Amino acid sequence: MGKKKELIVQKGYTLTVSSWENDGDYSDTNEKTYDNKEDAIAMARLLTNCISGIANDDEDHEEEILEYLEEHADSLGIEKTDVDKVTWDLVPDLLGSSEYYTFRVPETVTISYSPEDIYLETVNF
Repeated sequence: MGKKKELIVQKGYTLTVSSWENDGDYSDTNEKTYDNKEDAIAMARLLTNCISGIANDDEDHEEEILEYLEEHADSLGIEKTDVDKVTWDLVPDLLGSSEYYTFRVPETVTISYSPEDIYLETVNF
């Protein structure tokens, strides 16, 4: 009989994003945990205010996204030098992308908070 602890909830502010592609199908959910509330809120704002309007579109929106990020860098809590990293690393990790469209469409974006890591102990027989 062996006991195992599994991390269920990570300490911090967890951004949970449910997204879809095409005609509302192929739903997916991804999470990212931030150390501070401001970073989680900034990413949530980016997804809901900018990305949701251009997602699931096969046109190239790189200029539009970069312009939005540069214009709102301060309120999003990012450095203008980090715009490419945010756009091409962080957003696809949360939404997913494809060769046929820029990003999936964010359907719900929520933030939850846990003051500590929460583990679930399982016992295998």
